[in-house]
Amino acid sequence: MRLELDAGFEASFKKRPKDIIARIAKAVALFQENPLHPSLHFKPSAKRNGAYSIRVTQGYRILLLKKSDDHFILLRCCNHDDYERLF
Repeated sequence: MRLELDAGFEASFKKRPKDIIARIAKAVALFQENPLHPSLHFKPSAKRNGAYSIRVTQGYRILLLKKSDDHFILLRCCNHDDYERLF
């Protein structure tokens, strides 16, 4: 699995609390290992073609853009309210 980091992801990652940063890192590692792991709740966006999300916690999501079956761009990590508004 090839992952790229968008500048927006890096900026949003740095703004999160330390415990959430650790959970984000764990979710990204798990996604690379097994994108279909049930705890990630990997799913396509209903609003944006090619966009997907994975769950970090009940309150946080990572937004991704699919470039190919094994290539994603990490766009942003955000709280669930922002996720609902954006995607």
